[in-house]
Amino acid sequence: MNYNLNETEMQLSLSNSCNFVMIPSFLNGFQNTKTITGTTSSGRTVFNMRGNLDIIEEDRICPNCGFYMHINLNKETTLRHLCFGSNLSCVSFSQSQLYCENC
Repeated sequence: MNYNLNETEMQLSLSNSCNFVMIPSFLNGFQNTKTITGTTSSGRTVFNMRGNLDIIEEDRICPNCGFYMHINLNKETTLRHLCFGSNLSCVSFSQSQLYCENC
């Protein structure tokens, strides 16, 4: 990523006043609450960004019958993310499994 480009060219501008880099994502509804640094078995550093994933109300509508679905279970999901130099990164969140009582 080239952070010398401006926002009109779809890059974020950095200033000396911030302590972080914000990376846009298409994982809608994800809020990062904690970042853990670890090491893989090969010795590479991995950044695990943990957080919450909100369910969008449109996703709770059953595609088969159109009824409102209920949360059945929650499971921990981990997705690989962009590498930062030679460091790996991933995103972890609790994903809700939805259940339609009508189908």
